[in-house]
Amino acid sequence: MKKIMHIALQDARSILRRKMLEILGEDVIWLPQYEEIAEWLSDNKGKGLLLRGGQGVGKSFITREILVPIIKDPRLLRKNIIEVTPYDIGKKIERITADGVPVFYDDLGLESPYQYMGNTIDPFVMLTYYAEVKGMFLLLTTNLSADDIVRRYGPRVADRLNYLCKTIEINSDSFRK
Repeated sequence: MKKIMHIALQDARSILRRKMLEILGEDVIWLPQYEEIAEWLSDNKGKGLLLRGGQGVGKSFITREILVPIIKDPRLLRKNIIEVTPYDIGKKIERITADGVPVFYDDLGLESPYQYMGNTIDPFVMLTYYAEVKGMFLLLTTNLSADDIVRRYGPRVADRLNYLCKTIEINSDSFRK
């Protein structure tokens, strides 16, 4: 197995906070879980990140608008990352798994099975398999609980996710008002 991309940003909390202020202005509400995200940015210990929580708590926003730009920023990490949604993972899965590129997958749990070499497969199951084998960096968001993940994908995928990602539960009321 290959090693997963290492992130070690000095002053990660300030970088995260500054990026949030840049995007949201003074409307930033700093949740306690953002401290955990900053800690992960300061040393991800070779793990990706799985943000889990209810609808509207900002998982997709903080990942797409804050974390992905930090990862891509040429002054910070300079890493390329491909964005995948449940609606296009089936079309992209072969290229993603062949290239082994870092992946941001938003809304895990909404994807549908697709046809691959005459077989019906779950593209996320395939992604986690290749992520483990190739040491792929995963940045994931989901509304699924840990039990929901086991029920939907099975204990093998849940175990792989525990190995591949740090999980942070975002507990908040919905920001969508």
